[in-house]
Amino acid sequence: MKAKRMPFSILGAGAVLVLAGLTGCPLLFSHEFVGQPYTETRDFAAGGQLNIESLVGDVTVTAWEQNMVSITYRKRVTVFYPSYSLTPDPSTYFDQMAVVIETSADTPGLSVRDVMPETIDRAYNPSIALDVKIPAHTILNIVQNVGNVTVTGVHGALDVQVNVGDLTLHHPKPLADESIKGAIADVGDIKLYVPEGSAFDADAATQIGHVRADDFWSINIQQQGYTGAYATGRVNGGGADVTFDVNIGDIAFLRD
Repeated sequence: MKAKRMPFSILGAGAVLVLAGLTGCPLLFSHEFVGQPYTETRDFAAGGQLNIESLVGDVTVTAWEQNMVSITYRKRVTVFYPSYSLTPDPSTYFDQMAVVIETSADTPGLSVRDVMPETIDRAYNPSIALDVKIPAHTILNIVQNVGNVTVTGVHGALDVQVNVGDLTLHHPKPLADESIKGAIADVGDIKLYVPEGSAFDADAATQIGHVRADDFWSINIQQQGYTGAYATGRVNGGGADVTFDVNIGDIAFLRD
């Protein structure tokens, strides 16, 4: 899976105020609305596949000892409005924001995706934070547009694609034969924490940034062009395949 671009634009408060000043438009105020958290659960056996697609908002995935998946989500929106108008009604935005949990004949496993408002003229900045709990042994695929992704305690095939945001992975046991893939299409850092005794083959590259592997002497790091770095190496005889690709940002292999 590849990260998809958002169907709407995010406009920061600073940009709005500067634009208003340059164009002679009325000064814009901003107001942040935060909704109540909601939790949904589904039966989900260990070894199953979970697919997460997020447009805007941090995604946190944590392992737990139950044969089900729990998705807690919280809606948040910052609205920009002229100084002479009333504070906007947050329901105008929240009613168009949703989290969809579904199965499909075209995609194996269970899928979770968020839905953002697209029919509002006023400048706004929406996000939905996802806090997901799954069995430790899970095939996990994540596509993130804007926001950080943190995965803790999950082992199994892992594929995370991010446009803008940091990716942090805490592996619960020594790597052996699983596959871990991570990519940052635009800007963000990748950090992988693995326990002592992990055996893996590393292949990592950043176009603009650095690669760190101080805890793993067998990972060879070389400069790539004037601004980037490339690293390959076999740790403890190899085993798991670990592949990272970053456009702008750093990559770090760390011992947990």
